[in-house]
Amino acid sequence: MPLPRAWILFEVAVWPLNNSHSGFLTDDMAPFALHVEEVVRGDGMVPTLEKHGHRCTNSSDLRLVTVWLEILVILHKIVPDVHVRQEAMDVLSGRVPLSFGDRPKRLESCQFLTGFGAHNIYACQGFPVLTRIYSPSVGSYSNPVLGLSVDQSAGTITLNGTVHQFTPVFSLNLE
Repeated sequence: MPLPRAWILFEVAVWPLNNSHSGFLTDDMAPFALHVEEVVRGDGMVPTLEKHGHRCTNSSDLRLVTVWLEILVILHKIVPDVHVRQEAMDVLSGRVPLSFGDRPKRLESCQFLTGFGAHNIYACQGFPVLTRIYSPSVGSYSNPVLGLSVDQSAGTITLNGTVHQFTPVFSLNLE
């Protein structure tokens, strides 16, 4: 029997952790979903990967999968807005770059309305706020309105001054 694939674990984890609806699970996805639940419950990413023997064809990919899973789980735990989580993951992966236009200092009174093309629209104090998406680099994400930042090279996610650690992706000290 082949070892569980770590990339499949990540793909299965995206549904419940980064979507407003969990979608459906096929029989072959169910064990992966249980492993995701273990991590979210607090068993830890690396211990769960090791416990269930998750591997990658290219062993160096396991570090990348671990990082993406850790980021996904942390964002799921600390950022309630699924659209912000999706935006962060898209920016970090290089799919959607981001910068902020003229937004209110805090989005607490704002509601995400829709995203289209290179823009997101929020309703803030009764007025629509259009944000333009653009980013010069992959590997970091910053949403100053929410006080959220992700730095993959440092292995940190910061939300309003509280720092959450994950495995740094660009560490030169590879073991």
